[in-house]
Amino acid sequence: MMRSMANAKTGVYEAAALKGVEKRIIDKYFTYDGKYHITSEIKRLVRFKHLDLISGTNFSHIDIIFCRNVVIYFSKDLQKRLYNKFHDALNRGGYFVMGKTETLVGDARDKFKSTNSKEHIYRKP
Repeated sequence: MMRSMANAKTGVYEAAALKGVEKRIIDKYFTYDGKYHITSEIKRLVRFKHLDLISGTNFSHIDIIFCRNVVIYFSKDLQKRLYNKFHDALNRGGYFVMGKTETLVGDARDKFKSTNSKEHIYRKP
């Protein structure tokens, strides 16, 4: 498993990782013992999956997809297919987070609504 995914799965963060997060959110969803730990209540709600984007089986019922700095290495045709696959996999209201150097191509530009253009965060209406 990639290191970033393994780190996210543990749910343990240094203070710098939570910079900009409102104190009320930190107080509600984290405990602190020198590092910040996501509460077990939240951990129970999250499932991490490492998927093969190209040849893997289709996936569905997803609330959020993080696919950062990967798709830029694929052809435009494959990018179009993947973005549509992500759209189909997301629940209504689900989020898609892409890398800052990546852009939506094809009809996916009309399927997603930008919620944060600087961070390249999109939502399925």
